[in-house]
Amino acid sequence: MNEMFSDAARTVMQAAKSEAVRLKHDHIATEHLLLGILGHANNKAKDIMVNAMVDLDKLKKFIEETTTPPCGQTSIPKDLPLLANAKRTLEFSGLEARFFRSQSIEPEHILLALLKDVECVAAQALAAQDFGYREAYEELLMINSGDAGGKYENQIEIPISETVRDILSQAQADAARLGNSETLICHFLRSLLNFKADPAVSRLTNAGVDIQTLKKQLETIAILTDDPFRLRLDLAKLKIVIRRTPRTLNCVPMSRLAKLALVSACYEAQINDREIVDTTCLLLAMLNDATGEVTQVLAKYNLRYETLKAQLGQAK
Repeated sequence: MNEMFSDAARTVMQAAKSEAVRLKHDHIATEHLLLGILGHANNKAKDIMVNAMVDLDKLKKFIEETTTPPCGQTSIPKDLPLLANAKRTLEFSGLEARFFRSQSIEPEHILLALLKDVECVAAQALAAQDFGYREAYEELLMINSGDAGGKYENQIEIPISETVRDILSQAQADAARLGNSETLICHFLRSLLNFKADPAVSRLTNAGVDIQTLKKQLETIAILTDDPFRLRLDLAKLKIVIRRTPRTLNCVPMSRLAKLALVSACYEAQINDREIVDTTCLLLAMLNDATGEVTQVLAKYNLRYETLKAQLGQAK
């Protein structure tokens, strides 16, 4: 796996070693990897944290005050060993890179991997500023989709099926009918349920989902729920570049999470080797938000992201 690390990622790892030496530590752990990211001048991992309003100076100070050198430590070994959590982070960073279809492991993949270990010092330091894996994942999706003023050119360009386009149009109309100021993920699913013969809807009915009951539950969510992330980002900043997207998509306001679901659907199409974003990709994207209300409603029918992914794997 070592050959997969980009020059930027190798620089971060070298900086992590330097940080461990500076702090008089006899090992390299996740907190040193995080300090290595902070010490790297330009990388997406750092941009992700800045975009999420993480105070980098406060973060660095937190780590330095939390970690202390071992008692009686007088000398630092030349070759510092990686602690188990740092090894695990670097291994998992390869999985994150593969998920984002990256040919190399970059600093942002290291950041995502260390955030999965919620008990490590680095993750706890970031959690102190209300920043976790979900926030980092969403920010990276936005950067890769062309946000941040077009700073990155890794645009998502994959065709959308006619059915998905119809679903998006109907979702916007459903939001207007229910008096919502934004189109939410629950509107996506309500509109999908109108296509009773669609394979994605068949998966729901096969799981024991009562379509009419589910639509009523989703209507209640739409009426009572507002997007909790709406105030954290100017919606106009998020640019989703999808080939053959209907022009009306850009004219109707969508919530931040709804836009992220569309980006996630594109990634689902890529990692599942699909040539088009179909309804199954859209359903997977909706299920991928573990804390979302739509996901929690479907979980009552034992329909989860992992189970649907397993079904797709068996169908290949």
